[in-house]
Amino acid sequence: MRKLAAAIAAIFICGAGAMAQSPAGSQNSRVGGLFFANQYSQWVGRVYTGNSAAGAGSITLYYGSATLPDGRVIIPFSTSIPLTINPGGSNSETVTPTAVSGCGSNPQMGTCTVTATFANVHGGGEFVVSGSGGLDEAIADAGAASGGLVVVSAGFGGSTSTITGATPIGSVNIMDVRTGGPVYYSKSGAGYAQAHLITAAANNDAAGTVTLASGTATLTFKQAWTSAPVCVANSQGTTNAVKVAVTTTTATFTSSSGADASTVSYVCYGNPN
Repeated sequence: MRKLAAAIAAIFICGAGAMAQSPAGSQNSRVGGLFFANQYSQWVGRVYTGNSAAGAGSITLYYGSATLPDGRVIIPFSTSIPLTINPGGSNSETVTPTAVSGCGSNPQMGTCTVTATFANVHGGGEFVVSGSGGLDEAIADAGAASGGLVVVSAGFGGSTSTITGATPIGSVNIMDVRTGGPVYYSKSGAGYAQAHLITAAANNDAAGTVTLASGTATLTFKQAWTSAPVCVANSQGTTNAVKVAVTTTTATFTSSSGADASTVSYVCYGNPN
């Protein structure tokens, strides 16, 4: 237990730790429209003021934001993101907040309050980490970026039930590559369910290319999707960022350069039609 606490302390102090790597061996939590769940688990918070009794109550945290190893700052405190408090300790538990307040990039200590139903009492100084292996944090970050694809890879701290039970965002899909070939999940009710690429010949525009004109292009799908897919796009031959706005019938590609006339490669994931 002391070794675990020391390891967490090292992450807390140095802002780095062992982790599964995103492509090219980097620590990137995000590359374009891809969000790597394993990297979102590499943050550590700390209890500033604990709760006085088990049951419904509140704790405050030292800070209301967290920094990932690649330097990106996230806000991992919300009613959709489970938290594990004092991992490895006798009073360790995972809770999903029922309310949060004062959390954000405010540098003032002790202003972030998390309310939940606690099974145990927690004291100041205890560590707080992701309760979902970084998955819910990645989903929330992708949602804030208008959608994307969350990648779950080897070393993920959760399970398949963690994926299907995650709080869904309609514009965010999940790609599970833990065991080789990808398995896709999309929003289904209050969670996620396995989804598929469209492969029928009549619907062969789930992946392909479009050519921009004055920085934009709109693709009309040959057949409407059951629900709006998530599309990831990259410009060929330029470094311009390309955003994709999707509906069940169209995908609109917009470059960061209004003069962009490049060819853009894209792939869309979601419920089959």
